[in-house]
Amino acid sequence: MKILLFITVLISTITNVFSQKYMDDIANESCECLNKISDTLSTDRFNMEFGLCIMEAARPYKKQLKKDFDIDFNEIERDGERLGEMIGLRMATTCPTALMKVVNTVEQNEFKNLSGNVVTGQVTAISDDKFVEFSIRDEVGKISKYYWFTFIESDYQLSTDYKSLIDKNVQVHFKTEEFFDARIGEYRTVNIIEKIIVTEE
Repeated sequence: MKILLFITVLISTITNVFSQKYMDDIANESCECLNKISDTLSTDRFNMEFGLCIMEAARPYKKQLKKDFDIDFNEIERDGERLGEMIGLRMATTCPTALMKVVNTVEQNEFKNLSGNVVTGQVTAISDDKFVEFSIRDEVGKISKYYWFTFIESDYQLSTDYKSLIDKNVQVHFKTEEFFDARIGEYRTVNIIEKIIVTEE
């Protein structure tokens, strides 16, 4: 009986050690990948790249992850967040400096979004071919495009009268997101309107 108990404990210990080893391998590879990500990316793009680092590092161990933690790569939309949390905890001890890069990048980008992203100018054109697109000439004469993708905070009746904003002076609060443009095969930055204030009728 004692021998059987000893063997059971030994097998359990070996399994835990192996589990620790491959999890550390995933964390180490994720750390190396993380160090290659540019810290000038938008928060969403940075988080996506970081998530891909973890996914690629973990993929060779998907059978072990399924067995040990019930993380199924066929259900990664469901289990991906839990995988990220687990590997993130490992990375906190494996490469704390690299992990702080994630925290600092997210904080800096969120601060930029809060402190800037306001333009004041005149609406020169409005296109609604696929999405509503506002062309706005700013105070130095530069014309940029701003898109209506989500709810816009405004006292103006945008849903019925947005076209009447042409030639009006406005203040636009917006956020920037990166979208993949299949026409050019690259990501491009898009200005998404969050709030419009008509400053002059």
